[in-house]
Amino acid sequence: MSHLLPSLAIAMAGSAFLASFFVGHMMVLETWTDLLYHKAKLLKRRTPKAQLTSERRYIRENMIDYFLLTLTPLIVLVYNVYPTVEEHGLDFSFKLRDVLLSTIAVYFWFDTIYYIVHRVLHEVPFLYRTIHKRHHEDSPVHMYLTGHAHYLENIMAVSPGLTLWVCTVLYFFSRPLPNFWTIVLPALTLTMEFNTAHAGYYDHFLLYAMSPLQWMVKALPYSRWLASEHEEHHLLLKKNYQPVFKWFDMMGSTNSVPEPSKYKSVDIIEKMASSKYTN
Repeated sequence: MSHLLPSLAIAMAGSAFLASFFVGHMMVLETWTDLLYHKAKLLKRRTPKAQLTSERRYIRENMIDYFLLTLTPLIVLVYNVYPTVEEHGLDFSFKLRDVLLSTIAVYFWFDTIYYIVHRVLHEVPFLYRTIHKRHHEDSPVHMYLTGHAHYLENIMAVSPGLTLWVCTVLYFFSRPLPNFWTIVLPALTLTMEFNTAHAGYYDHFLLYAMSPLQWMVKALPYSRWLASEHEEHHLLLKKNYQPVFKWFDMMGSTNSVPEPSKYKSVDIIEKMASSKYTN
């Protein structure tokens, strides 16, 4: 118990860093996808791009949300490794196998718990109205929607999976010393995945250019092309509850793969939007 207070302080600092990285990545991804969509014309959409005002970017809400949902797993992590790190330090050697396995673990635990909670929030009308509906109110989908949700929702849906991943890291990847890269790289990769999920584009490998580990996840069996398939969820509501993989949705007959032909280049999308507005 003597290291409880310093553990809390370090965990809070870590959550503040992750929240800042989360929002910073949103801004970078917005600029990057604008370049790929408007200038290079490599990305395609099925809905017109949202007109993002400062109010619709929900910066403060995203910061608070990500701080809160990462705080519990970080407290568990820091409290358990603090005595060892204080005495012996961290292991900074890069172990590719451990980084890959830890990344798969964080995706697996997050995805499993999120599917369960997410489906319950959709299937129980009272919970949808009071908790989850907020996340679906803004349309078309855009990356700043990621944290635009009831604070309780992401604490329920995300924190437990991250905490189970921390337990996995503590058991498998922290002996004799906690390894810096097996903790930091998976956490940052999943953070970037959250934002990509709400990008609103048909998936392109350049969407994941900032994180090669995301490419690795996409190569796993039954993984989703997250940007397009999660947008499908926002459009249909009761499909694609599982964000990263698809096996639970396949077993529950709630899997839906969008048709590539629905996605168009920026010129066609803007022409369609203009025609609709004129008519």
